[in-house]
Amino acid sequence: MYTHPAFVRRGVGRMILGLCERAAAAAGYTRLELMATLAGEPLYRSYGFVEVERIEDARGGAPVPIVRMGKSLTS
Repeated sequence: MYTHPAFVRRGVGRMILGLCERAAAAAGYTRLELMATLAGEPLYRSYGFVEVERIEDARGGAPVPIVRMGKSLTS
């Protein structure tokens, strides 16, 4: 997901993450994983995600660094 620049730092990303997390937990999932851009990494860290691995995605032609991150939904 990406937030339109006009809505950055207004809580939109956190709202979407919260909705996704609650829906996943309600469906019985116990863990979330995502691929973060370097710009999005701080948001996901602040929401409790931790780094699993760093890779480069070169499928679009130019390599883009991304971070695989995960979060447990169980306490």
